[in-house]
Amino acid sequence: MNRFSYLLLVLIHITVLFQSCSPTIKSKAELQAYLNDQDNGLTETTQKSDVAIKMTWQPWQLIANKLGSPKDKTNTGSSPFAENLYFILSLSKGNKELLRQLPFETYSEMVQVLSFRMQNFISAELGKTSIEPVECVFQQTYGMTEANMLLLVFNKKDVGEADNLTISLKEFGLGLGNLEFPFKLKNINQIEKLDYGKIL
Repeated sequence: MNRFSYLLLVLIHITVLFQSCSPTIKSKAELQAYLNDQDNGLTETTQKSDVAIKMTWQPWQLIANKLGSPKDKTNTGSSPFAENLYFILSLSKGNKELLRQLPFETYSEMVQVLSFRMQNFISAELGKTSIEPVECVFQQTYGMTEANMLLLVFNKKDVGEADNLTISLKEFGLGLGNLEFPFKLKNINQIEKLDYGKIL
């Protein structure tokens, strides 16, 4: 193989590798499908008896689109939303909200825990370092969705240059035990760089 052919093969290999690391996402629906596909490393799901527990990373641009203004969808990093990492914890049973299927006494207590005390049960493990979420926001959906959802917010400065992040969820009253949800930061960084102005 001559030098030109070798360089051409290397160039093709690099191009294919780059394309494989840069998914083509053109709409909000495609983005949601990509985020929820466990093969992409942005969602982790576990099952305890008949309860499904899912942890999914969310781009800050998507959170800004829901809670902020249209200008927050850019990739400039100037938005205050860009300072954090966002994850959604989902709890369901039979594809319905878990809490609505609990006895009233347990339901009432769990609403209080999820609304005001979840920061006591959640942390992000970064090797030998553990950080707490800066905020946990319970979304009241009143039985209108397929799962109860809790938004978790971690400060990027606290995460630093870590390669991996594992969200640890301690037992908080549902008998699910202690759970862990591992994520690779490279998967997150890759999708965060998409042009969300065109997607959202």
